[in-house]
Amino acid sequence: MKEFIKQNARAVILILAVLVGIMIILLSDKEEADTEATLTKGDLELYADELEGKLVSVIEGICGAESASVMITFESSFEKVYAGNIRQEENGIPVSGTGTSKTTEKQIVLAGLGTSGEKPILLKEICPRVKGVAVVCKGAGDGEVERKIKEAISVLFGIADYKVYVTEGK
Repeated sequence: MKEFIKQNARAVILILAVLVGIMIILLSDKEEADTEATLTKGDLELYADELEGKLVSVIEGICGAESASVMITFESSFEKVYAGNIRQEENGIPVSGTGTSKTTEKQIVLAGLGTSGEKPILLKEICPRVKGVAVVCKGAGDGEVERKIKEAISVLFGIADYKVYVTEGK
């Protein structure tokens, strides 16, 4: 065996290099698969889980409220705002009583080297607005506890208290 390796050293090195390359590819695919598995839940669901967890802590911190369970709904998903060049033109063509028509064109600005590595420039990401909240917890049958829970949620998320449902749990 040692003689075979000595006689075919270049071939053995080439085979080892190919095997190492395949192992690297397989390991990187596994890492990507792990990342994809985490992302399959979705950004909005992860955001909702995080907010719900924090809200449970706040509710259970209210005197008289125990064993809280929370569900939050949203008006939309995340909104991404990208940098762009805006071009406006006034044609001077009357449009049924408005005077002139305007044409607006927005072109997203890309950054990177070469055409294959260019990505849009993200200026900001707007979090989704809370649409409503449902809370089930022990102690919510007490009117004062229910009022405190609704008030806390209204203040935290900037929503009206009629968009918050609170009920007594088991």
